[in-house]
Amino acid sequence: MTGPLVLIEPYADRLGGHHQRTMVALAQARPSSLVIAPHGIVREAVAALREAGARLVTAPAGHPAAVLLAACRLAAGLSRAGLRVFRSRRWPRFLRRLPHQITLIARCLAEASALRTARRLAPGAEAVVILSASEALHGAAALLGGLPHLRFVHEQVTTEDAAVRFLGRLARRGERQVLAVCPTQAVGDQFTAAFPDLPAVVRAFAVDDGRRLTDAERDGGRTAFDIPTGEASVCLVGGWWPYKDIGVIDAALPLLKDPLHLVVTGIPLDEAVLARWRDLPNIHLHTMPGPVSEPVLRLVYAAADAALVTRCPGVGKESGLVMDAARLGVPRSHRPPERPALGPDLHRQRPGRPRRGPAQRHPSAARAARSRGAPPAGDAVGRRAGRLPHPHLRLTAYEGLPMLSTPPALIAVVGPVEPPLLAAWVRHYRWLGVERFLIAFHFPEHVPDQQRHELQAASRELGIIPTGTSTGPWHEHTNTQLRDSLRHRAGPGWHLLADADEFQQHPAPLSEVIAQAEKSGHRVVGGLMLDRIAPSGRLTGWRPEGGLDLAYPLGGHLTHRLLHGDPRKIVLARHDVTVAGGNHRAPGQRPDANRICAVHHFKWRSGVLDDLRRRVQHFSTGTWQEQTPAVRDEASRLLSHVGQYGGVINTSDPRFAFRRVSLDRMPFSWPSEARSIVTAWRPHAHTCQDQRQ
Repeated sequence: MTGPLVLIEPYADRLGGHHQRTMVALAQARPSSLVIAPHGIVREAVAALREAGARLVTAPAGHPAAVLLAACRLAAGLSRAGLRVFRSRRWPRFLRRLPHQITLIARCLAEASALRTARRLAPGAEAVVILSASEALHGAAALLGGLPHLRFVHEQVTTEDAAVRFLGRLARRGERQVLAVCPTQAVGDQFTAAFPDLPAVVRAFAVDDGRRLTDAERDGGRTAFDIPTGEASVCLVGGWWPYKDIGVIDAALPLLKDPLHLVVTGIPLDEAVLARWRDLPNIHLHTMPGPVSEPVLRLVYAAADAALVTRCPGVGKESGLVMDAARLGVPRSHRPPERPALGPDLHRQRPGRPRRGPAQRHPSAARAARSRGAPPAGDAVGRRAGRLPHPHLRLTAYEGLPMLSTPPALIAVVGPVEPPLLAAWVRHYRWLGVERFLIAFHFPEHVPDQQRHELQAASRELGIIPTGTSTGPWHEHTNTQLRDSLRHRAGPGWHLLADADEFQQHPAPLSEVIAQAEKSGHRVVGGLMLDRIAPSGRLTGWRPEGGLDLAYPLGGHLTHRLLHGDPRKIVLARHDVTVAGGNHRAPGQRPDANRICAVHHFKWRSGVLDDLRRRVQHFSTGTWQEQTPAVRDEASRLLSHVGQYGGVINTSDPRFAFRRVSLDRMPFSWPSEARSIVTAWRPHAHTCQDQRQ
């Protein structure tokens, strides 16, 4: 291989669909790939690309690329304005179609900008691929971008009007630098009819990453949607676009005689139809507004016995839903294209034996794009398909696509924290690469119902459905019992353990941290608390728009040096490793003291003093059961300290070593500092000096 693989994904900023999954799989198969996302990229894809070792670019490189992208955004703005102005049918048809034609120009300009960026940053690239290409102005994109490339054309539905066709003719010589790749033969035939002189081949786009649903995920999916074991359930995934035949499901559901759970997710949906389904006697409807992230999508499929796929006759593009079902191992109930209608029997496949779909026939990117020269017989379409248009254009072989690594499941018991903190916590761990959150809420008796409901609603808005919710006394053993139940549900693999006020900062990506632990024979990864407080030492609130880093910029060793608590944490553990209460240690296991994670502890916020006083009172009276007086003593020490210093934490005390820190980078001296504390720490021996802290 003489150069990197360049992947351009104009839709990387959108959740949903299987485009990002294929982009990440290809980047992982080809280390050091250059990924260009001209309109930005969703955060969860950033973490996946980082783990894959890809170089990500989201801004134009060079003046020509910047000018082209600016022109693209101007054209997109004109298109949006035109859609509002010409939406009425009183306007002539050519005016109503004008915004769509401008959109084609905007897409062409975005592709050209990305190609210019690729030309500048990777001049020796072995292959340049636009993963979601526009269905028009193919030659113009190559001519303006100045770079030969492959372009996946997923569907051919928008036609070029006279003005766009004229632009295409002006740029016809650029078509020699283009090879179109169509995911199905039907799309290839449509493409050939529209562009008979432009070379094209047929190759599946989707890639099977081998990550089938596990039994634990299936149990978790049913629990999340409250579907009892043994009751039938199906899912309907994806937006209700015109090519979806929702009418056939609408006609079939009233005919069902047995109860059925129907899980629906996607955007857009028809609320009137959903309301009608809710009123059906045998239908239990569960909805999840879209678009949703990959972990939530897996949860939806896991809750279902089968996936419903309905498409109108004549729709020939590759079905991402069929690909998802095949990839995850979910049977499909679908409307075959050769049948004009679908009866209430829904033409079901036998459960447990999903048909062999394209994602299974192409388990690696090598099979999705495998030719090194002229395309194999039967795969090429178009008049000039027998030869490639440019010597640099070929379907590069990506042999040996590995399975995507599975990030650790995050395990957490969450109390009555403020919803913005939960949102910041989820964003942080998604940034680290976590996809699966197993959380349980526990609310003591004093928490109002409204506060509980607000926090549960915030969790759902974040795409996380709690595994369980409990109320009652917060005994010392409550957290441990709930946590261990979540770990059992998470199943085999590594578990990430974090409270809702703990933001872990690792010295390397999670995949590397886990790989290093396994290589060195460690079954746990250790952390050390770094207590975060406000500059004044006051226990203040914070503004979500400013962020936690800005509100609590000082980090030090309050837990260790003042409270005499155990500052050590077990932040990652294998599923079969027992972890003690509070996640402070794992009996029989010793973390690598040279690779200690910083656990930014945002506990010292507004309201914490009331919580500590309540804890002392309940443990002292026996209302809450304690195993040792350690937790009560730590709370008492903090209350005594702030009482001595007028309600604030003494930030100038050199014992605490407070200094400015950030979640963006580790403290300079952290490895040696953490090692010295972790290796020297011993349980505190109570003395009379504690009374003077």
